[in-house]
Amino acid sequence: MKTIKKAIRRAVSYAPEPMKNIVRRLRKYWHKAKRHWCTIRQEVRAQYASIGTNELFMQQNANKGYNRLDVVVRYLAIEEYYGKNTYGFDLYLKMQKKRVPSKSATAMKIFRDLIESYEANGYDPDSKILLNRDLELVDGSHRLALSLWHGNPVVSCKVSGTRDVSYGLDWFVKAGFTPDELNTILCKYAELKEKTTRQAVIICVLWPPVYPFFNEICESLNQQYELKKYTDYNYSEEDFKETVRSVYKSDDIADWKIEWKIKHMLDFQPKTVRVLEIYTDLPKFRLKRLNNNALSIEGEKIKREYRERYKDRIDNYVYDIILHTGDNYIQSQMILDFFRQQKEYRQGGEIGV
Repeated sequence: MKTIKKAIRRAVSYAPEPMKNIVRRLRKYWHKAKRHWCTIRQEVRAQYASIGTNELFMQQNANKGYNRLDVVVRYLAIEEYYGKNTYGFDLYLKMQKKRVPSKSATAMKIFRDLIESYEANGYDPDSKILLNRDLELVDGSHRLALSLWHGNPVVSCKVSGTRDVSYGLDWFVKAGFTPDELNTILCKYAELKEKTTRQAVIICVLWPPVYPFFNEICESLNQQYELKKYTDYNYSEEDFKETVRSVYKSDDIADWKIEWKIKHMLDFQPKTVRVLEIYTDLPKFRLKRLNNNALSIEGEKIKREYRERYKDRIDNYVYDIILHTGDNYIQSQMILDFFRQQKEYRQGGEIGV
């Protein structure tokens, strides 16, 4: 292919000037058409999803640390707008002058207008935050910062392409931010991280088939993750059936599959369920193909690992009767809220680990 291109360029170089102009125009149109085709292909492949605000904020962790500290700077500017500090907009303006010098003069007004619009009209779900295939932020950091400030639980996202945008600590150092300014940004990031990971719980439900191994599984999970606490619930057969249905209510699993699980768990005694609260410091997510919801990679790993580990230790084992985890923070919270209302079935109190 390189030889052919080289031969064509050589042939064109000997062509008359009018012919060269035609070739130049054709090349220009070709590159333009190629760009349009790439845009169309990305639009066709784009996915649309509602992702938890806290999940999206923590998703921006990379191997070298948090790579979207520009969201934190925007958050500091929002704080100043609401009278919580006196330096947020100065940091924001300094950042924008380095990011987009040509637009820095109007950046402050545009951001203030956006804050006022959010204040007056609330969150706009039609305004999509753009993410790449790894759910990393490409465009929409102002909207993410505002959603964090206002406590909006989910944000609407468009997932497309592989473009990588990074504003980690290295970028701010190279941009000339002083040690004091860097410390201010990092302290606010630590505060936001603590706030968001406080809700970064994976709820894991152990079903009756692994009742003999409850303690063994807890000890193992506590070595891998931060297992905060667990609670046991003991049910009659009928109440157990309703519990399983309620746990899967937030999932996208078909009703017949739920009934199939119930049928194959009825022979196991006692009908005791253990609910674990597992915390992860740097959670990661991907989009679930069936419903385009965020899916915890760690939760997925737990299910896969412990199903494989215990399936041969259970009599008459059938797939997926060992444990269940919430796909994301929102699902986990729904499961946790359900069990907190099940006080009459609680066997003992919550056990801290």
